[in-house]
Amino acid sequence: MLMLSMAACSDKDPKEPDTPDDPKGEMEQLSPLESKKFLEETATEALNKFKAADQRDVIVLCSYFCDEYGDLDAPDEFEVEPTETGSIPGRYVRELAKALSTGDASRAGTAAVVYTYDLNFELFKGVYEPAASRWVKTGDSNDIIFKFTDATGKQCELKAVASSSTSDGEISYVEDDYYYDYENGSYVDYEEETVYKFRIPKEVTVTLANAGTTLVTAKVNSDISLSGHKFNVAASVVAANLEAAVKADGTDSQVSQTSSLKVSGELLANTAATVNGSHLCDIDFYREMDDDTENKLMSLLQDGTATVSLLNKVRIDGVATYNRSVYKALNDSYGYWEYDTRDEAESAVKSAVEALNSNVRADVRYNNKETVQATLLWKYTFDSWGYNSWEYMIEPLIKFNSDETTYSFDEYFESGFTSVEDLWESLVKSYEKVWDSVR
Repeated sequence: MLMLSMAACSDKDPKEPDTPDDPKGEMEQLSPLESKKFLEETATEALNKFKAADQRDVIVLCSYFCDEYGDLDAPDEFEVEPTETGSIPGRYVRELAKALSTGDASRAGTAAVVYTYDLNFELFKGVYEPAASRWVKTGDSNDIIFKFTDATGKQCELKAVASSSTSDGEISYVEDDYYYDYENGSYVDYEEETVYKFRIPKEVTVTLANAGTTLVTAKVNSDISLSGHKFNVAASVVAANLEAAVKADGTDSQVSQTSSLKVSGELLANTAATVNGSHLCDIDFYREMDDDTENKLMSLLQDGTATVSLLNKVRIDGVATYNRSVYKALNDSYGYWEYDTRDEAESAVKSAVEALNSNVRADVRYNNKETVQATLLWKYTFDSWGYNSWEYMIEPLIKFNSDETTYSFDEYFESGFTSVEDLWESLVKSYEKVWDSVR
């Protein structure tokens, strides 16, 4: 769980994300056809904010880095047993590139947080440059710096700077083992404890620069207490004209997150989510999950809410209650390989749909008004193929409140959105052209 916070390069701390405003006032309920027009116009407005040229410099550098340096092994100094560090800088830039190429701000933040948690500043600090198959240390520094050249020979660097304050702790594992006692001619069981100590800087700034010009700035602030069963993390990513923010806080009883994405300074989307339960920040509880996942989830998760808002015009508010019937609905399959007869499978899938409709719901609103325009529900469908091969499947529905009509997503969106599809395809092609130009 990470956070991206919009911060200028000079900011010390990530700023708070823009959270969705509470809906206010009423409006008329739109018909399904009127809703199509509204959704089409909103989608077009959102897509028009993205231009491949705006992020060209970042895309070009990330793409070249992935091709030329992405598979280099981590420096020898990074090989701390038993941690498998792999190609740390390559993994970070590759994830950053994927996030930028798809406009996925949360993924960009995740990449930043994971990268900073991979770094042990006390052991890794220094200057590193590419060699034949791995990065090698070429100089001293209090920071962690990877230097390289771009396609034109310009000097570039990926630099991480950490604060002196840290979140410290340790995780211990006890494993059962045995050895053969030759004197007594028998095996002897014993326990071996391994203790991993961690030290995570509370503030880390990562920059990607080309010829002295900073193209990406990522800031990660965190405060983690394993013994106290709580955390708060904030990360900011500024890449070209994209600014993303996420803030997450967690205790054993609740984890919450807010996020927002801006393009050229304009708010595009923001979200808020909360999960309530027990043991949510209890690492010992998670370590035992593989033993009995279903029952563990029953005692872990209770309920949650989520809100997604696009341009403050299209908003979805979801609520969910977690129980065993929901777990089964989300994990079971309803095909000929599971059931002897179609009647048995249909009875099971009906129960699953009832469980989802009773426990998982989302309302659609426009222009941040209180009026509910549509509700997301669930139904089941049937498909058969070959000789006696069949399956029941669960799919979502959208029900419009103005006339109580219900559509599957395929039915509703298969027509009336030609302009959005054309704009989307054009946007994808323009990004592909930028990526292809590097190669």
